[in-house]
Amino acid sequence: MNHRPKVLIVTPTYTHPQDQGNSARIFAIGQRLQAAGCRVEVLFHVLEWSGDQGVAQMRACWDAVHLLKSEPLRRQSFATCWGLDDWCADVLVDKVAALQTANRYDAVIVNYVWLSKALEGVGDALKILDTHDIFGDRHQLAQRSGLAPNWYFTTAAEETRGFDRADIVLAIQADEQRAIAARTRAEVMLLTHPVTLPQIDALRRRGGPLATFGYIGSANPWNQMAVLDIDAAFAGRGMDWLLAGRISCLPMALRSHPFILGQVGAVADFYAAVECTLNPMPDATGLKIKTIESLAHDTPIIGTAAAFAGLSPEHACHMCRNAGDIGDAAAEFERSAALRADLRAAGRRLFFTYLSGVDAQYGALRDRVGAYHRRSA
Repeated sequence: MNHRPKVLIVTPTYTHPQDQGNSARIFAIGQRLQAAGCRVEVLFHVLEWSGDQGVAQMRACWDAVHLLKSEPLRRQSFATCWGLDDWCADVLVDKVAALQTANRYDAVIVNYVWLSKALEGVGDALKILDTHDIFGDRHQLAQRSGLAPNWYFTTAAEETRGFDRADIVLAIQADEQRAIAARTRAEVMLLTHPVTLPQIDALRRRGGPLATFGYIGSANPWNQMAVLDIDAAFAGRGMDWLLAGRISCLPMALRSHPFILGQVGAVADFYAAVECTLNPMPDATGLKIKTIESLAHDTPIIGTAAAFAGLSPEHACHMCRNAGDIGDAAAEFERSAALRADLRAAGRRLFFTYLSGVDAQYGALRDRVGAYHRRSA
């Protein structure tokens, strides 16, 4: 008798609500696997708590949810960075092994290289590591961008040890796929971020936008730097803009006086409130999910080249050098109807080029999980 392929997703962050990029990605992967007929269980190793309502939504979505409280971090192994397993408590490794013994998953997907040790106890299950980002030498990248190293960062050598624990490593964009493949013996698959296309006409019928420009983000240092850059570029120009998401709750003295929308119930509410989004991301790794979301909502976007990493932008407004260039492009966007139309058209072309590869990527992942489908008599 056949059974549904069983998948365990191990995550340090919640899947509900999808109010930040990592939550949206983990949710999307689980949802795609469920749609392909898999039984999807989630082990939520609680690093970021979403509240009782969020956990209730998780339980309603997934076939089973296992909660495990996170423990205090170990002492940092190296003078300048974390060791590979400094953020992975033994209790998590033991919990994953116990769940595998009890439930015999066909595949175990661990999110983030710093939890990769959890793959060591899953036996013959397909071991999948979703990277989300490059963390090897991330502290050096932050320092070059003028930021103090934040969150998790390690050496490239330590990160490679984590990659090698997996059968399959998932890269979120093509440049990182190539970089990771050069460093590990594991198979490296490209798995970009899927989006559900909104009903654009329904969004537009909600009424006119609250502001011409807008930025949405979680409350991390990279996003805080982006907000300060927008503020510096917009100060004194008389252009209106809107700030939304957790980043808007941080105390910041902004000279450009944006409209503060706060946290939104759904990202569609933000995109219905602005005509154009801004993303002045400095050099960084990963895929900028806020860029993909803006394109998916048919909202023109002006950003730096780093904000379009993993894509193939052609329009000059998608390849700004810095926030100053973004401010100049925004001023031209306000003046020129032709630019507004051209930028929307360029965004559509870029998005549908991106979208054409997503289904094939998820089909390949589904096929690999299916190959581990156990059959019982």
